[in-house]
Amino acid sequence: MKYLCLIILVLGLFTGCSDDPTNPDTTCPYVTIVYPNDGDAFFEGSFISVTAEATDNAAIDSVQFYLDSELLCSISDSNYQYNWDTTDNLGTHSLIAKAYDTSGNTENSVIVNVAVYPNQTIISNFTTVFYHEGPSLYWATQCELNNSGWNIYRFESDEISQAVMINQELITGSGTTTQISEYSFMDIFEYEYGLTYYYWLESVDISGITEIFDPVEFHVPDEPDSTIVNSFTAVFTDEGPVLQWVTQCEYNNVFWNIYRSETEDQEESVKVNNAFIPGSGTTAQSTAYAFTDEYEIENGATYYYWVESICFNGASETYGPATLFTPDPNDNQTILYSVVTHAFDNYNVLEWVTLCEYQNSGWNIYRNINDNIYNAVKINQGLIEGAGTCDELTSYSYTDNYAFFYQGITLYYWLESVMYDGTKNLFGPFIAGNP
Repeated sequence: MKYLCLIILVLGLFTGCSDDPTNPDTTCPYVTIVYPNDGDAFFEGSFISVTAEATDNAAIDSVQFYLDSELLCSISDSNYQYNWDTTDNLGTHSLIAKAYDTSGNTENSVIVNVAVYPNQTIISNFTTVFYHEGPSLYWATQCELNNSGWNIYRFESDEISQAVMINQELITGSGTTTQISEYSFMDIFEYEYGLTYYYWLESVDISGITEIFDPVEFHVPDEPDSTIVNSFTAVFTDEGPVLQWVTQCEYNNVFWNIYRSETEDQEESVKVNNAFIPGSGTTAQSTAYAFTDEYEIENGATYYYWVESICFNGASETYGPATLFTPDPNDNQTILYSVVTHAFDNYNVLEWVTLCEYQNSGWNIYRNINDNIYNAVKINQGLIEGAGTCDELTSYSYTDNYAFFYQGITLYYWLESVMYDGTKNLFGPFIAGNP
């Protein structure tokens, strides 16, 4: 009888086991970081509850958290949470969760990028733009700590001790925030052509403590005696290559021509505009232009463009080249099909369509008042979700609600696609003229 019980017990052990050697579990678990979000920022010293969710067709064994590829912890219970101390962790960091199931299968989460800021107000951009009424100042903060407001000082040299405050009352700040804040101020005074001015920003915290930031140098242009092109770019759209250029000023400029070549030799280029593109005559104001090249192009090719200004007396000057690479849909990459910018009274709207996407986790959008990407401001607070990998048209839209700060200014936008492995690809700039 006891042998029969032993046999039954052994059989019970084998039949109760979940592992089937003839049909092993090869399904990977799924894991995602639900907090923080990609692009979040925190002040140093904060404790961040890094939280993940994990599921599996059988059971989860453990979840590990990694900071910049270094193991933070391994958690075996169902509360996949780690309290991360950001002290001494200034800068940008990547977080990854790695899930293990009971069969040894593993999977990584999408990378979440976060930033840790010092406990202070940080200015990320401070620029000036010339108007007939006077210089217009624009600045953006990466973060602000107890900031009640701003003062602005101006002088004709870089001696702050002799500068005068030009705002009549404190410009309201954003208090304490790790979100981007943007500001603008028009300095209306009797400036002199050809003179250089210096501007300083002063932040005032809630206790009255002030901090003055490095000055920005602003040169009032001479009265125009030539046409100056500030930027000339080429972007690929579904309607064909779009050429965009912005002038700082124009002098006796009647019209424009556009030339294209498959080499960098301008002598081999051909004119692609059938009608003259009207210029702005003589003006000290910045002017934005756009032209679509409707001639046939090939996928996977490189083209070079030049823009030519023609004066009243027939004299001409050529600018460029701007380089355009046309994508090949057969490559494993995210390809933009079209990008359209709409400028309204108080906001701008960006609409873009992808021809296909490859491992695209999402998008970031950058903006600047010139074509310099290096000091452009990222304007989306969290990653705009992408379509992963697909070969179908995908449409996106984003509203820039801060564009009203830049009324009358030509704005430049860039799109950045972020792959699952963190690789980033930049598209642009795309120009929007604010009314």
